[in-house]
Amino acid sequence: MSHTPHHKTNAMELERFVYFFICLSISFMVSKAESDVKCQPTEVLVKERVGYEEWQYECKRVCPSHQYVYRQKCYDNCPTYTSAKENGFIKYCVSDLENFNCPKSICQKEYPFCFDGNCIDTCPDYTIGYNNSCVLKCPLEARYMMAHSCEGICYTGRKTCFQRCPSSHPQVFRSSFLYHCLKECPYFTVTNGSRCELSCPSDSPFLFNNTCHPTCPSSVPFASLNMSAFNKIFVCSERCDVMMASYKNVCVSICPSRSPFGYHGKCVKKCGRDSPYVNTSPSWKSTIYYQQCVAECPRDKFLWMKTRQCVTNCPRNTLFFNKTCVSACPRNFPLNYTKENQGRIEHECVRRCPEKTYHFKDHCFDRCPTYLKYYLSNCTTECPTLQPYIISDNNTCARSCPMKYVYNGNICDKKCPKDKFYIENKICEKTCSDISALQQKTKKGIICLNSTSCPNDTVLFEGTNHCIEKCPKTMLIVNNICRNVTSCPSSTYTENSTRGEICTKKCSKTLYVDDHLCVKICPKTKVLVGQNCSKDCPSSKPYRYLNNTDYENAVNVCVSVCPYDYVIYQKKCIQFYECDNYVYQGHCYDVCPPPSVPNPEISESCVVDSSLSLYTGLALMCLCLLCIFGFLLGCICCYRGEVKCFRKSSQRDSEYSCNLIEEELQTG
Repeated sequence: MSHTPHHKTNAMELERFVYFFICLSISFMVSKAESDVKCQPTEVLVKERVGYEEWQYECKRVCPSHQYVYRQKCYDNCPTYTSAKENGFIKYCVSDLENFNCPKSICQKEYPFCFDGNCIDTCPDYTIGYNNSCVLKCPLEARYMMAHSCEGICYTGRKTCFQRCPSSHPQVFRSSFLYHCLKECPYFTVTNGSRCELSCPSDSPFLFNNTCHPTCPSSVPFASLNMSAFNKIFVCSERCDVMMASYKNVCVSICPSRSPFGYHGKCVKKCGRDSPYVNTSPSWKSTIYYQQCVAECPRDKFLWMKTRQCVTNCPRNTLFFNKTCVSACPRNFPLNYTKENQGRIEHECVRRCPEKTYHFKDHCFDRCPTYLKYYLSNCTTECPTLQPYIISDNNTCARSCPMKYVYNGNICDKKCPKDKFYIENKICEKTCSDISALQQKTKKGIICLNSTSCPNDTVLFEGTNHCIEKCPKTMLIVNNICRNVTSCPSSTYTENSTRGEICTKKCSKTLYVDDHLCVKICPKTKVLVGQNCSKDCPSSKPYRYLNNTDYENAVNVCVSVCPYDYVIYQKKCIQFYECDNYVYQGHCYDVCPPPSVPNPEISESCVVDSSLSLYTGLALMCLCLLCIFGFLLGCICCYRGEVKCFRKSSQRDSEYSCNLIEEELQTG
């Protein structure tokens, strides 16, 4: 007991070592994958997913927009002891100990810029050149940045920090992070000397040619709100954008309520003759709709003439005809076809009722309303005299009620109502006309039987006039009457039926007689003789034979001769292999009878089958040895990769052993 903790500690240490070794191997493989990729000093290492658990490393000019760069690698978050910064080009991580400035003249003319300890010909895209160093942000003493390789507000290519903007790029535009030196101010800014302003004063709010105006000039009369990455400002233009309309020379996406309709690029109170209808469609602003004047409604809409608007569905109490919502159908299309479309009731004007619909007055229906009846291809309030009855299930007029229905007035019902639950001649009545007549209770109602006997599928309950479908278990059926007796009369048999236990003079053809019962199969202790179950076989058929043709209902039958391959043992037919001792002339003996014993069944001396048993035992032993040998040979073949060898040799050996046993049996 005292050594157990020591062993447990050793096991834990071993487990920790294995875990550490696996982690070390994984980290080595990951670092190996990173180290396989060598990036240029102007590039960053980007980690990208290529599979569920697979990554690849690739050199790029900048990191993805959501990541930070630190020491030429991209991270989702800045490492510990670093702080996140931004310079307009990229997000980056810096520490207090790092300094991107290099000593002057450390690099030669061919590679003049110094960055991260390397001399390079151009700075990385996310840095700016200053005093032969690549810095992340221009210093205060040289805060103006100029891009050499592109025009305007650039964030790519070669860039340089200056104490003041050079004469080639005299205009200064201040963004969130930088002072940009530009050749001219952007179109969405105001030129104010050497500065590019982002807004106009309130008394001159409209911008044109980098100058603020109180109103737009006549050559560019329309003002639209321009949104850039830096500001929102009204800019004058010759015309409004296609998706906009003008209201008092201002371009708007939604017309105001005073002039709500867009007509030829203008907001108007009323549409013109060439586009007289109004189509309402969702705008780029949620819950606000844009109303536009159109010459005709779109394909998926209808024109409502009353308001001259395009609608998705016609209003209630209106009909649609020729893609138009109308209050009444025209004369040449007079019928109102009422139909259900995706849960909504629609009304369409048609010339005649479509196929498989029903006509009623000036209406067509897919299904007749509940207050109407079906008659041929029409709906009707009352059934005609030729078909006066109404089938309750489907409201259809009929000449007479079908077989499964009863007459309840002029209705064909599946069962009679409670106040008229008696059925006489298929008609629902309050009582039977003959109270003493036989009655049968059914799901439809109580049938009045004009007969002296019950139907074949029922029996008469003793002491009543009721014909019932099944007699209770405590009673017996005698002469088609359910009686309260415990046993059948003499010379009759008890047979089970769907109506109950019945007393019969003769069992059914498919049943056997066992004493006073009719049974499907004789008990195991008895044998079948003809149609009867007997304790013993008669002398004419003295042998018992188990007939198992019906596997579930095997039965012992009496036979005069046992079937082929069977022998007789104690007056039973058993199969040859079931005899454990001696066989002689179709009989199985425990001991061979002596030749001198007179026996009419034995005409010659008994041949002792011990040799046969000996040879059979030897043959079986050889077969077992061959099987073991084949198994070992198969294992060797599998070990050597020779599976085919095992299959062939095992089959050949088994065939040989069978032939050998057969020869031994024949020669023995």
